[in-house]
Amino acid sequence: MVDGRRAYQVFLENTPETVLYEADVFWVSRAGLDPAAFIREIGPRGKVLHFKDGIVASQAAFKTAETESGKIMVSDSIPFRAAGTGQVDLINASKAVRHAEFIAVELDSFDGNMLQAIKPELRS
Repeated sequence: MVDGRRAYQVFLENTPETVLYEADVFWVSRAGLDPAAFIREIGPRGKVLHFKDGIVASQAAFKTAETESGKIMVSDSIPFRAAGTGQVDLINASKAVRHAEFIAVELDSFDGNMLQAIKPELRS
């Protein structure tokens, strides 16, 4: 928090609109924010979004790890779940998207078939 506001809000206020977001809705949820409201708030700056599902309330501790592609967050406990089976409201988040040019459905880690896990399940 910076002066009672979340850091991303200060960032929005103090950078030009040409500075874009690459936001991950799992981590937005983990920060205690509503992903749909966050997507609406960042507006046209949200050009790249990562749709990841999982157990947001997990007590898993995360740490940074180096890979050949860069840094990633890893955990001994795997809070990530197949799309549509976790605590992240991917449906409402998808309804809030207006400006994204790229959306990746992904998992950081998963105990199972990742390609099946990112296949969306439509619920009525």
